[in-house]
Amino acid sequence: MFYCMFETILFFFILQNMCRFILRDIYVSAFIVTILFSSMHLLNSVTNAVFTLGLGYIFCILYEYFRIRFGSMISIIINFAYHFLWNMFAIFTFPVLIDGL
Repeated sequence: MFYCMFETILFFFILQNMCRFILRDIYVSAFIVTILFSSMHLLNSVTNAVFTLGLGYIFCILYEYFRIRFGSMISIIINFAYHFLWNMFAIFTFPVLIDGL
């Protein structure tokens, strides 16, 4: 749970905000942050990195949507909840899927 919170704050709050401020483009900054987020997950496996590439981009766009609509703090809480739920789903589902193959 600590890693989930750390990743959410580092990537979606700090890096996403810095990239958006510098580049002035939500989608390009989300893509750059997603590449960084995914590359960190390469330490686990290539499959994990591919999943996080797609899901990380969705999380970045959701962060921006909720940031614009409700503000940064609510957006961080919502993204942390998505991230935490995804991690719980992945922990309990993917080992079963991999063992079944």
